[in-house]
Amino acid sequence: MNSFASNNNNQSNLIAGQSATILGPYETTIPRVTPGGSGSNSTFSDYFLFDASYVRLSSLNLTYRIKGKILSNILQGLDITFQATNLFTITKYPGFDPQGNWSNSRFGTGMGVDNSQYPNAKNYNLGFKFTLK
Repeated sequence: MNSFASNNNNQSNLIAGQSATILGPYETTIPRVTPGGSGSNSTFSDYFLFDASYVRLSSLNLTYRIKGKILSNILQGLDITFQATNLFTITKYPGFDPQGNWSNSRFGTGMGVDNSQYPNAKNYNLGFKFTLK
């Protein structure tokens, strides 16, 4: 996870309702809230380092076919299809999405950095396919 303030992205839910305790002139319990990290220099810190292990069911497709013997004289068959995406994620990661959401394509640069973007939406689809005689 990156810094508290991340320009146009959402803020971390880890700082909700918290205040920094000042320990000294240059020490607090929570880093300064600035875009791009402390001092606006985009410095990474292990303060926001979390285990992002997860198990996710990202896609499910089920189809059931009813043969023509059960149906009326005009139908040869009926297929009922249920499709779903992003059904659930099991994780202890405190952010929005443990998968990370980087935008840099170079290997090692920005990979695994959580910019607090919203996770993918859940989608459910139900379909019917009628086969006529």
